Amino acid sequence: MVNTVLIQIRIPEKLLKRIEKLCEEGYYRNKGDAIVDAIRHLLERYERGSGLGKLTEMNIMGKLTKRKDIDLADIRVDFDEEKIMQNLINYFGTDNIDEIMNIMRRRT
Repeated sequence: MVNTVLIQIRIPEKLLKRIEKLCEEGYYRNKGDAIVDAIRHLLERYERGSGLGKLTEMNIMGKLTKRKDIDLADIRVDFDEEKIMQNLINYFGTDNIDEIMNIMRRRT
């Protein structure tokens, strides 16, 4: 059996309603399971990520401000430009940046 700790959190009501909907639809047994799964996914995402992800995790945990041995200039983030462009085309239906920006502006 896994040892667990009880924590209390405050979340926006809209987010809670979305979690409750996932439970009602059978994706999770209860809200606690949904929240634990979301946290697990978040941590896995940062563990797989670059140094930037690890720094973000450290910042979330409140450890970054205490570290003096980290030079943010040493962080290197690599992007696959072709993959990014293909994702933009798949999502927005165009590779024209002006059109993509217009679509984004209409969504806000």
